[in-house]
Amino acid sequence: MKNRTAIIATISIGILAGLTFFILSQYHIEITSQDTGISDTGQTDDTRTPPVQTAQNCSLTPCHGLDISCELTDGPVACDMMYTIGDNCRQYASCEVTDGSCTLTTTSRFDSCKSCMERCQQSFGNDVTGLFECESLCVQ
Repeated sequence: MKNRTAIIATISIGILAGLTFFILSQYHIEITSQDTGISDTGQTDDTRTPPVQTAQNCSLTPCHGLDISCELTDGPVACDMMYTIGDNCRQYASCEVTDGSCTLTTTSRFDSCKSCMERCQQSFGNDVTGLFECESLCVQ
């Protein structure tokens, strides 16, 4: 009985060691040093290169609605997840950088969807259920 327990314990330890090795080998950690611009003598090194600027993003603004335009931003635009009537039509519009400027590109599908949504808003006003039902017809 003791031999059986010892064998099971040995096998278990072997399996655990193998799994540990496998898991740890899947992670690669790279440690690098950051150039502070100060030499060993304490003097500032002015020959280092400045950090690379990230490219500007050309994106739709504002985050919701149909009165849209495009603008260049210095980073990613974070919008809330709140849905606004008409947001489905925005899938037919995009922003592109052309000749260095951020321009709005819409399709005829966007124009017809936006016109349809404007008719829905006139017809249903504050009736949210009616607006959503009408909107579903605009994006089909």
